[in-house]
Amino acid sequence: MKTPPDTGAQQEARCDRLLSFAVCFQISIVGVKNSLVQGIPELYNVNSTLNNVLLVIIALVYIWAFLESWNRIEQINPSVCLFFLFLLLSFFCSYLFFPINRSEIMNMLPRVVPYYFLTAYFITKLRTTQWIVYYMTRFCYLNLLACLVTCVFIYIHGHVTTSPWLSYSLPMSYSCMLATIWLLYRFFQRKKLSLLLAAAVGIVIIALFGSRNPLIGITTYIAVKSFKKVFGPDSTIYKKMGFVLLLLFVGLLLLYFRELLTLLNDVLLDVGVQSRTLKLMLESEMNMTGRSEIHSSLLQVLSVNPLAGLGVGGDAAVLGISSHSLYLSILAIYGYIIGGLLIAALLYVCAATYFRADEKNREVLLIYYCLILPRGFFGGDVFSSDVFWWMLGLIVVSNCCSRKNRFQPNNALYGA
Repeated sequence: MKTPPDTGAQQEARCDRLLSFAVCFQISIVGVKNSLVQGIPELYNVNSTLNNVLLVIIALVYIWAFLESWNRIEQINPSVCLFFLFLLLSFFCSYLFFPINRSEIMNMLPRVVPYYFLTAYFITKLRTTQWIVYYMTRFCYLNLLACLVTCVFIYIHGHVTTSPWLSYSLPMSYSCMLATIWLLYRFFQRKKLSLLLAAAVGIVIIALFGSRNPLIGITTYIAVKSFKKVFGPDSTIYKKMGFVLLLLFVGLLLLYFRELLTLLNDVLLDVGVQSRTLKLMLESEMNMTGRSEIHSSLLQVLSVNPLAGLGVGGDAAVLGISSHSLYLSILAIYGYIIGGLLIAALLYVCAATYFRADEKNREVLLIYYCLILPRGFFGGDVFSSDVFWWMLGLIVVSNCCSRKNRFQPNNALYGA
């Protein structure tokens, strides 16, 4: 006769499932909304109403998860508390000592508190990332479908939410980026062609109707996973030979890269598709779409007060635009000394956590490292990137899971 599972373990598993559903539902439903309003005029016209409705729905889901997981939520992690106190102090000092930032701070709080701080805090209360994987690998299909629907409307009616000269959708790109990278995660696990094809659809959507920035994270993830597969301990000589042949083929394509891009761009233009990504890649010089000027201007402003920085929201308050760089935004907020130390600490913690984590958590961390660290040179500002806050929460979870005194999930409870 089977022994029934421990009640305490059942409660722990239930808490993990509820909290994981809450945070995955939040990011997925917001991604679906952000995608659809980019292509459907009727939804774009009521975008503010949709935002308010979603905020209420997400608040109810979070309250439900909070009440059902009260025993877990009330447990205090000193490191997490110190981190959030540091953030609150950053906002308070910026509001107090940088009056020019106050309007920016008040504008960002309705987004930062529920979607970044609270989501990251809920993630830190998890004992395992298994349910994060479970829900994200299912919600990603919904996000990809929303992006496909948006693309159809954009193709038929054009972009409804951006200036005509931009002709691309940034919010849809980010939603599609998450869907694509989770599909790739599942593909590397299961080796199903259908998963690879679905991920390829996501990449095409981003390339044709979105921004180039998400492609950096996706390409990095593919490169790292491929390298690990080819040169890992279970690799064979045939994998290595195939990888070398693939590199030679890619090198051959690069010789005719511009000609191939021109041909592809001409074909797309014939069918009425204007790809901003292809257009910028075909330009004679690397086009940073104004990022070089933004970074240069911000560094000039910082040079006037390099120690104190500009405070939270200072980049937008001074320049009228965000830093367009995770690392530069940290320097802009805290100054060169404190900001530099924070960047060094962030990179150290990322590396240490990755090598300390178990295999399952390491694979989830890799997704967010690829989405954040390389893209951090060109975007992903601290208070405008939800995936950055996810990464911070997952770092806490992975560190907690690596300790022997932490909860060890029962495989039967987690459907393993």
